[in-house]
Amino acid sequence: LEHTFENDFNKTIQLIDNRDPNKKRDNDAVSVIKLHGDILTPQHCIMSQNHYNNAYGNGCIDLTLPIPKFLQQTFTTSSLLFLGCSLNNDRTVEVFKHIKQQARVDGVDLPKHYSIEQASDSKQGIAKRNQALLEMGVTPIWFQPGEFDTVTEILKFAMHEVKYREAMTVSD
Repeated sequence: LEHTFENDFNKTIQLIDNRDPNKKRDNDAVSVIKLHGDILTPQHCIMSQNHYNNAYGNGCIDLTLPIPKFLQQTFTTSSLLFLGCSLNNDRTVEVFKHIKQQARVDGVDLPKHYSIEQASDSKQGIAKRNQALLEMGVTPIWFQPGEFDTVTEILKFAMHEVKYREAMTVSD
């Protein structure tokens, strides 16, 4: 992902990981968030039950801990694109569902979030996945099974859209 943004899109990357999730964002860079760590620093990866308990809370999500706090701040203030993230029933998803439920109660509109997803082979599988993602406020962008090169094309289109919308905002 970093390679694609740097080489195909000529973008500066700011890597945000679990060691300092709340560091100041560089508005001129594309933020790549690796909450559970980066393969380049395996000693800091969150992999075991104890790691997850320390990062998210033991027994229930603790929104005062750095990672849940970061997720809450980011999910409520920025549009996110999930890529290579399963967004299945895990603690990150629990945080997003909690935020979405609280936003409904408070009558707050959240930013739009997207996930680039490999389509299921069945319509039922796609419908089930659509429902699960929409429950947490994430809109899927589908690509055909096995056609992973399509992801770069989707990213190119998204970057074009961002530039176009920025240009429209400036000219309005």
